[in-house]
Amino acid sequence: MDKQIKSRQFADKYLLKKGLSKYLLEYYSSLLFDVVVVIPCKNEQSLFVTLESILQAYTKANILVISVINHSVNDNSEIKLQNEKTISQSTEFKSTKSNIEFMFVEAFNIPKKLAGVGYARKIGLDNAVNIFNKQNNSEGIIASLDADSTIKENYFEEILSYYKNNPKTEATSIYFEHCTDANKFSQNNIDAITWYELYLRYYLQALRFIGYKNFYHTVGSSFALKAWAYVKYGGMNQKQAGEDFYFLQMIIPNKKFDEINTTAIFPSPRESNRVPFGTGPAVVDYISNNKNNIETYTLQSFIDLGELFKVDNQFFRITNYEYLLLINKLPISVKGFLISNNFFEVLTGLNKNSTNKKTFLNAFYTWFSAFRILKFLNFSHEEFYSRTSVLDSAITLLSHLNIKNENNDVYSVLDIYRKMEKEFK
Repeated sequence: MDKQIKSRQFADKYLLKKGLSKYLLEYYSSLLFDVVVVIPCKNEQSLFVTLESILQAYTKANILVISVINHSVNDNSEIKLQNEKTISQSTEFKSTKSNIEFMFVEAFNIPKKLAGVGYARKIGLDNAVNIFNKQNNSEGIIASLDADSTIKENYFEEILSYYKNNPKTEATSIYFEHCTDANKFSQNNIDAITWYELYLRYYLQALRFIGYKNFYHTVGSSFALKAWAYVKYGGMNQKQAGEDFYFLQMIIPNKKFDEINTTAIFPSPRESNRVPFGTGPAVVDYISNNKNNIETYTLQSFIDLGELFKVDNQFFRITNYEYLLLINKLPISVKGFLISNNFFEVLTGLNKNSTNKKTFLNAFYTWFSAFRILKFLNFSHEEFYSRTSVLDSAITLLSHLNIKNENNDVYSVLDIYRKMEKEFK
């Protein structure tokens, strides 16, 4: 009987070869968990605010929350003392609900070359998979959160409802809004995060405007996936920043990725230097340099790229002569990018391995991934365009979408972009 049960466990091979066995804890519970939430935590004073927020959520599902308290061997004494304090406080923290349990992983003095949020998130995610594996539940949902975030009360119910109705979906991005409560944060922080969040939302909407639908927010505090999908894609990477983006970009091109906009996560707008780029450093940069705006890619560069996507199927089984005729009709920014990337040679390989237009287009957009789009935008702004204020670009996009905005201040425009995402189908 034991051998039969073991043979059904979906993550044995992954955990043996790729799991961080050093940090896999034995956790015993009478509950069979539906959702496991993973929270990396380093030098964090707000973790228990996040955990209390989870306890306020209404759900009858069985929930486990794994907090990974981590620091590098090279981190200073202040960080290490705060982490020790967090571990001490965790022994006193008790769940007030019988269906929600909390687990704390101590990951202290991680070697410098490994330390970072990617490694810490992987520790938590591997523990989540280990627990689902032992409970023989490959359909269990793993949700990724951050230690400075709170959640809307319907967080668990909306996630569970979505996956129940969409069982083939592998992973999802979850709607977020950075907290802008003036009673909790300074106006500088609120200003900074408003500009930065508009930057993120404008980028997403600009791509959707030109017909590139295979793009989603990839934020570590706001995604969820099936346990079997985590194993399928080889687990989380160990990058010191951007681990969420790189991991989710493996899943998104397979078109089994979606977004949940019926609930919300509320990340903090505070400064942070724990990662080299992302929200925290963006807020630091805005405040420390006394900025009054954030720049982004001009809308025209997106429109240029959209011209390429309009003729994507014409590249199927194209000859060299036809290729030259076609790219000469494209905007000069796109033509220059394709030539600099030896695109005809790329197409030769894509066509060689494609039996029909459908398989070709799948391969085309696997190559023209989110990474490639970013490279194009950087190329076009090095050679042809200048970056513009994200507010100006966002307003320009609204006019192209025939969306009226009475006020052109950054707060009002961000509200419109938030509404666009919440109503997106």
